[in-house]
Amino acid sequence: MANADKTPRRIRREVLTRFEQGFDFNRLDYDRRTKPLRGKAIMYGVILASIIYLMGFSVGYYGWQHQSVDYEIFSKLVWILMIPTTVIGAFVWLVTSHRLEYGIRDDIRSYIAEREQSGGYLWRYTPLFDNLFPDDGTVQRMMEQSATEPQALDPEDYARTVVKLQKKLEQVQINSELAMQVYANITR
Repeated sequence: MANADKTPRRIRREVLTRFEQGFDFNRLDYDRRTKPLRGKAIMYGVILASIIYLMGFSVGYYGWQHQSVDYEIFSKLVWILMIPTTVIGAFVWLVTSHRLEYGIRDDIRSYIAEREQSGGYLWRYTPLFDNLFPDDGTVQRMMEQSATEPQALDPEDYARTVVKLQKKLEQVQINSELAMQVYANITR
């Protein structure tokens, strides 16, 4: 009976308000939180690769200066050393990047456990997602997992899905029928 008393405009406003209050968007903005860490990880890889390259170059230069290494061998050594140092630098970058992002992913994972613990929450907005992102497979997977097994939700995908809907809702206005479907899901 309470649904019949509310006007469609009021239901739309309530759905949007509950969505805005239902999620911590600062905590879920994965890209914004990881952006500073990406540069730091790249710098670690570049610094380590540079150190290894300079050590190899210094040994070769020392040998060349004391005539124990021929000039041709020294010049080949300089170019050949670039390959393993680049591989090592890329490996350090990947490991460091994942280690730095782990804290953010763990924070989002704990947020998901809190938010989705009592029967899931994100799936309640399925009509909005189906209407606004009909061909997005990641969104469909998030809706299914939120309804059935919230502990299996990927933190990065979850965060990006919620932020994607927030940005889309700022651009478009939902219709009354869609708002009624979402409102029915929320009030269950």
